[in-house]
Amino acid sequence: MFEIYPKDKVDEKGHFFLEKLTNRIGYNLHQKLLIQQNINHIKFINQLVSDIEHNVISPNIYYKLFLLRLNKLITEFDRIKDRIREFILFLQNGNKALSKELCEAYHALSQNGERLGEEARAFSKHYEHTSLFLETLLRRDHFLKGTYVLRKQSCNFRTEIIEPLLERYLPLFKKKDIVVDNSLDEVPDEQITLYVDKGLISQVFDNLFANALKYAQEVEDQLGNKIKLLSYNRQILKDVFGPDIGGVKFNLFTTGKPLAESEARRVFEEGYRASASGAEHGSGHGLNFVRNVVEIHGGQVGCEPQRYGNLFYFVLPLKNEQTGTV
Repeated sequence: MFEIYPKDKVDEKGHFFLEKLTNRIGYNLHQKLLIQQNINHIKFINQLVSDIEHNVISPNIYYKLFLLRLNKLITEFDRIKDRIREFILFLQNGNKALSKELCEAYHALSQNGERLGEEARAFSKHYEHTSLFLETLLRRDHFLKGTYVLRKQSCNFRTEIIEPLLERYLPLFKKKDIVVDNSLDEVPDEQITLYVDKGLISQVFDNLFANALKYAQEVEDQLGNKIKLLSYNRQILKDVFGPDIGGVKFNLFTTGKPLAESEARRVFEEGYRASASGAEHGSGHGLNFVRNVVEIHGGQVGCEPQRYGNLFYFVLPLKNEQTGTV
């Protein structure tokens, strides 16, 4: 509130001036309030990151210790089981009834041991996957810099990214009758040297696989066969980023209704959802995340509608072996 008195000493021109003055004062006060809100917001985010690091990421390391102890116990279990087997062999020519009971107990222990080992391996893989995503997305540097900060390292895409993700997704693809065609090994790993942020690139593939799971549809090929397919491969491209700067193109194709060209150009925009997405739940953020991560790596993304579906791809710079630069 801006009050002027006495009222009768303010003429029309003065009234107009004071209207403009109070408007400007009010605008500046509003901006100061917004600035203070933003400062408080940034302080809260920084505090939240510290809390996450202290209360989420650090305690998560406990599970690694738990897995080490569990594996030691499984190893000890196997050692005891082998001792029982030796004892059974020793009794074979003696007490037949006792030997039979011990054999039954031994087989039961073996079955339980196998299941225990499988559960421990599954837990270990889930831990590695979750830890990688937590530590990558909640990295303190992202919040301090206001953008994704890369921690690049040499990476074998097939063994360190694709295979662990596929192991998790294959049962889900099978449940939806999606056939997976893996042609990734057509390009030997030794031909490729890529330095990437493994955690972020893993999430790029995770988003692409998740989209394939949601949007792959059954189509009829030219021979009349019904197919519901996900296929992916990679290609080495020469001079894609300029003279003597090659790249590796990762392709992921899913069957379904081809996108319109206008939609294909926009699918990587924040919040955009193509008409073919139908009733499937989504925010339109996944592909935008893919584009952001790939472009921060100096790469490119794209979508190509094809006869029986859509091809999503991204290209990453290939390390120059002469200069050692990317």
